[in-house]
Amino acid sequence: MMTIEPSIETIGIVDIELVGDDYHHMFIKRMDDKHLMVDSTRCFELNQSYTFRFSLPVVDWIFEAQGVFTMQNEIKGSNDEKKFELIILLQNMDAQDQAKLHEFIQMYNEGKIEIKDIL
Repeated sequence: MMTIEPSIETIGIVDIELVGDDYHHMFIKRMDDKHLMVDSTRCFELNQSYTFRFSLPVVDWIFEAQGVFTMQNEIKGSNDEKKFELIILLQNMDAQDQAKLHEFIQMYNEGKIEIKDIL
């Protein structure tokens, strides 16, 4: 059992499988204004299209979709501390699935979801 604490650097956490690759868990972290790093081994460029399979372990929910990574700044607190939110735009998902994924990531970023049994 393992708990992953949210941080300013970590902007999202999902299980992702790029098509043709072995399945494994990825932490999504911001590198700079144009790139995201996962597991210190793989870099995604913002606004480029990738195919993903997402598995949300706390709700046992899996889907596959073509998606584009974008980010937006979110200002929190009186000290203007910046928190980065990962936005995944998925072209072939219906509105309900898109809302479900966004809600999961938002709840994780707010510390409301405890991730367990990481692969």
